[in-house]
Amino acid sequence: MAAAKRLAAEQNFPAALAELQQLSEKVRTAEEQGLMSLDRKTRIEASISKVRADMEAALTPAEPQPATSAPAAEPPRNKGKGQKVDAKEKAEKQREEAEKEAEKKKDHDHGNG
Repeated sequence: MAAAKRLAAEQNFPAALAELQQLSEKVRTAEEQGLMSLDRKTRIEASISKVRADMEAALTPAEPQPATSAPAAEPPRNKGKGQKVDAKEKAEKQREEAEKEAEKKKDHDHGNG
């Protein structure tokens, strides 16, 4: 995770995203091999999802404003802040989905699914 954060700080988002993907695969493999608890895997995946969402938000270009002759009803406020909120919401949703999947897998592994 530290390498991905360092790469992101250097604005090398493609390499940082690739690093996160590798980390995600290692975590999944470790859990499958019994080297990591499902709970720990879920927490790590949630962190990976948050960092990934933040980077993807940074990579997303701002939407161009349509050219009109009429004044806008209300000027956009703190667009960057909105992107951060969107990224946080996306990360939270991904975390919730990862937790749901983990619960499904846990139920299935215990013969409840």
